[in-house]
This record gives sequence, C-alpha cells and structure tokens, in this order.
Amino acid sequence: MLIGVPRERVPGELRVALVPGGVAALTRQGHRVLLEAGAGAGSGWSDAAYREAGAEIIEGLEQIYGRAEVIVKVKEPVKEELNLLREGQVLLAFLMFSKNRPLLEELVKRRVIGIGWEKVQGSGGVRPVLAAMSEISGVAAVLFAADLLRSDRGGPGIILGGISGLVPPKVVILGPGQVGKAAARTAAGLGAHTILVGYSLEQVRAARSELPPGVCTIVAQGDALAHCLDGCQVLINTVTLRPGERDEHLVPRSYLKLLAPGAVVIDVAVDKGGAVETSRPTTWDDPIYVEEGVRHVAIPNLPARFPHTATTALATAVLPYLKTIAAAGWRAALRADAGLRAGLVCVDGRLTDEQAARLYGLSYHPAEDEV
Repeated sequence: MLIGVPRERVPGELRVALVPGGVAALTRQGHRVLLEAGAGAGSGWSDAAYREAGAEIIEGLEQIYGRAEVIVKVKEPVKEELNLLREGQVLLAFLMFSKNRPLLEELVKRRVIGIGWEKVQGSGGVRPVLAAMSEISGVAAVLFAADLLRSDRGGPGIILGGISGLVPPKVVILGPGQVGKAAARTAAGLGAHTILVGYSLEQVRAARSELPPGVCTIVAQGDALAHCLDGCQVLINTVTLRPGERDEHLVPRSYLKLLAPGAVVIDVAVDKGGAVETSRPTTWDDPIYVEEGVRHVAIPNLPARFPHTATTALATAVLPYLKTIAAAGWRAALRADAGLRAGLVCVDGRLTDEQAARLYGLSYHPAEDEV
C-alpha cells in the first residue's frame, strides 16, 4: 500500500504522524511511504533519517495526495489539502467533526473514508491515540502555568512547588478525565497544593484511585468550587460542555475575582468551549490575553510545543492501526477490529459519526452497516 505523510499545516503544529521507526516497520511489510520534505523537522527527525528508514521524500503536497492511497496526519486537513483529497482516499487524523461542521461537509462531499484518531477505541473503552495526547496536554498545562508564574514572564514570582517552611501554591483542576489526572499528578509531583474537581461522587472516587495521596478530590456542589478557587494561583480547565448541556458556565467571570493576584488560567478544552466564561481560543503566535486582571492561555493544540515527545507518543499509538489497514485494506481492517471501526466518521459520502449527526441534525449511518 502507498501511504502519504504530509507536513502539518495548522498554525503552530510541529508534530508529525510517523517517526522513522514506524516507516521502517511499514516498509519491511512491503508498503511504500511518501513523506513530504521537512515533515519531521519540527519534531527532531530529518529527511535523511526517514530516507534511511525507507521513505521516499517528496517535494510538494500535490504528489503526496495525488499518489497515496492512505493519508496519515495529526491535525485535520486545511483548505489547500482538502482541495487535493479524492474519492475513496483514506484519511487518518484528528478530525473532531463535533467542532468543525465545514470539515465534515467537505469530507462527506468528497466521499473520503475518514477515520478520526479521537474516536478510535482500545481495550477497556480507552481511546489510545487521544489518551496519549491527553496525558501530554495535562503535563504541558502545568509546566506552562509554572513558567507564567515567573516574574520575568509577568507573573508574581512564585515557584509552583513545595518549599520547606512555606505554604505551597494552590492549583485547581477542573475535570477528572485523562487530561485532568495527568495535570493533577504533575502539579502534586512539584509539591503544589492540588485540588481536582469533579461533578459527581462517582467521578472523583474513580479518579482518586489513580492519583497520589496529596491530591484533594472535590465534588463541585453548592459553593465548593468557589471555595476551592479562593486564593488559587493556577486554574486548569479540562472540562468540555456540549451545546445545550448547561445554561451557565462552570467558571463565570465573577469567579476570577477569587483567584490570587497574578494567577493564570490554562484552558485545555477551549476548542470545545463552554466551561470558563472568559476563555477564547488562542494560538502559539499570540497565546496570552488578560480578562479581569487574570492571564489566560487557551491553546487547543497544547502538545504541539513538546513535539518530539508528542510525536513519539502519537506515532506509537497510531502505528499498529496503520499497519493493520495497510496489510488488510481499510474495509477488512475495520470489519475485524471494532475499536478501529469506532473511529470511522464518514465513508462514501455518508456520515458515520453519531455524535456529530445528532449535534447538526444530519442523517446518520452506523459504521457497522458501511464496512
């Protein structure tokens, strides 16, 4: 099979979907890999390393899309890539239809076979590709916040850690999912007074068993969240609110007055929105803005600034699925693997993403009927 790996074109995105070791594994199976020149440079892998692993280095996007049967990416294709996609081509990437209706419509119109990494499921219901990026996002959020608390970065000059004889700074994390738990482990590891907030007793009980003893777990009932935010230096949001799920924000603008002077808000879930009233998406070119005297960072692709680690983790999770598709073909691979089939979001002009179909009021076709 002919596999194409283009350079990522979303602004600030430095990751790539395959590392040289993955290329070598595919070429040993008899497949061919076309890699756009410079695709791995941002993550620390040279064209020479890919060439040595067996990839064919291609100058220009048109050849990649024009020749490859399967396109494997990190982020969703941008406009110049969409124009090159063709009917029957397999596209593997984070597609996130529930926040990008124009992309959904374009891929359906072009009759692309779209598989979203965010929906592919492994054993026990874990989504392995998404989980790899979620863990990095949680760690990165804490590291970013720690950097912003430095005085030379406009912060109050506080170390985000435990220092003998001093009260540790407070970090409040909303959401006990993969991102929130990774953030809590990191903050607690630094020595911060760490509070993980959930919205049911079941949530926080489940999370607590996976966290170090120093992490406090709180259910956000009544004024519990406001009490937690009082005097905190760092607020990290990992909660997504679906449209119509709640009538109010979890963190309204008025709550920002509770935070300590110089506090920062890191909103990891801003691309899906809703939880923090003052959050709006930012980019790596202009990452910080101020609301109510509080600095906000709300970058959707937070792992992109740790591209070597993020690429290695992503490529490790992605490779087994790609090898299966390359060996058996996409249809047979999806028939044989229910977890991979869960990632199918569109095929032959039909939408198989049930969540997106319900959100937009569109026709839905179960993936099981399409393979």
